[in-house]
Amino acid sequence: LYKGHNMDEKVFFKLQDLLGRNIDHQIVNYTKGKSCADDFSNLTKSTKFAELVGIILGDGHIREKSEDRGDRYITQYYLQFTFHEDETELIQRTKDLCSDVFGKTLKEYTHNTRKAVQLKLYSKELVEELKDFGLQSGNKVHNQVSVPEWIFENKDYQKRCISGLVDTDGCVYIQGNDDRAIIKFSN
Repeated sequence: LYKGHNMDEKVFFKLQDLLGRNIDHQIVNYTKGKSCADDFSNLTKSTKFAELVGIILGDGHIREKSEDRGDRYITQYYLQFTFHEDETELIQRTKDLCSDVFGKTLKEYTHNTRKAVQLKLYSKELVEELKDFGLQSGNKVHNQVSVPEWIFENKDYQKRCISGLVDTDGCVYIQGNDDRAIIKFSN
């Protein structure tokens, strides 16, 4: 490893022989194509996870795709959220929830031309664990996704999941003519 980068072991030893001296190094053993597998075995049902499920069902996307491109085989596993750049509170809340629930930091990508912010967490193990908790990868509309059954086990889970759904696909406003509070939700 050098500044987080690695090289093939045979190439490294050939380079070391050419240099004529030992180079400080660390040998990395790969598991599931990575230097270390992510561990989400401690992921449990909680109110924070329930809220995150609501956000995933609203503005999230779970990707699980493998394809043969002829010259190479591509596999992608990640959890992604897409928000408008002005939704700074929701962006920060999503980052905080992912940190608390998964123990991981999301990567942030900004799209200046679309005024969008994408948050991504790449992990095959996470995708597999989310599927075990009742979420689905792929197109949410085509798959007709719904709230996982475990959310309905607990009123607090239900409230927090609804909070995540309304934060992403809903709005709250005061009706002008009679000052009634309106919650509008469209999914």
